[in-house]
Amino acid sequence: MTLLEAKTIARNAFFDNSNSLYELGLEYEPLQTDIIADSFSERSLVEYFESKGVDFVRIQWVDYCNLIRFRVFPLKQFFSFISSPVRKSVGITKAGLGLIQIDMISPGFNATGEYFLMPDLKSIRTASKLEPRYAYVMGQFEHKFGDKLELGLCPRTILNRIVQYISLPGFG
Repeated sequence: MTLLEAKTIARNAFFDNSNSLYELGLEYEPLQTDIIADSFSERSLVEYFESKGVDFVRIQWVDYCNLIRFRVFPLKQFFSFISSPVRKSVGITKAGLGLIQIDMISPGFNATGEYFLMPDLKSIRTASKLEPRYAYVMGQFEHKFGDKLELGLCPRTILNRIVQYISLPGFG
């Protein structure tokens, strides 16, 4: 499936169906975003954000209820995360992965301990028309301590494993 095909399916499933079902009469207008290249220096990223008027970065994740959750950081603090010589990020309670829509903890999760929410710098983007003062980056949960940092429960880790699996020869 191509990116265009995936976007068309998503538009049909979410926008077009609701627009038709509820007779909203809305015109589809895609959100314009700037996806920033994989390779950049901290300085070029600072200059890019300044040119766009960005003041804050949202490190976000999609939870098991398909809710977008995030933490917002001023640019200076965000750059301290990504440029630090020691591993540094924001701590999120372990309950964060087990919250349901009404912010109650699902059975099997508890509020003791925390994970690191690490920014995936390949996903940095801006949406100047929607919220010009914000940049967005997807986060990936990791264990805070230990030899193995990858967290198997992390929705982004699960997505990455699925993508790797379907990329194997002989799939499908």
